[in-house]
Amino acid sequence: MTALITVLCVAGYLLGYFVYARFLARRIFVVDLSAPTPAHLLRDDVDYVPTLYLKQRGRNPLFTGIPMLFMLVSTLTAMVLNLRSFYMRWHEGGAPLFVVGLVLLLLAVWLLVEAVITLVRGPNN
Repeated sequence: MTALITVLCVAGYLLGYFVYARFLARRIFVVDLSAPTPAHLLRDDVDYVPTLYLKQRGRNPLFTGIPMLFMLVSTLTAMVLNLRSFYMRWHEGGAPLFVVGLVLLLLAVWLLVEAVITLVRGPNN
């Protein structure tokens, strides 16, 4: 029964995505697919990172830095707790989850190190 509900939900989502979205794009919003988007028109090859932007302008970057830090700490804490439970169930099928979780944790730490380096040096150095 659960599989049937899942299949019906996925089918409804795909139907809405392909049929209703096409209807909205063509009839309601009259989207011109040949028109360039603002991302292409205003391209400057510089990523917009609000915390760095505020720091470069001499403003207080804590408005974006504190929520970002909160999200990082909560996500890494959840990852570490999941890794511990996957390690405890290594022989019960937890090995693949542990390996994937460990790779994701290492990527998150790498991202954190790169962010700190960029924040200290600035994006143009």
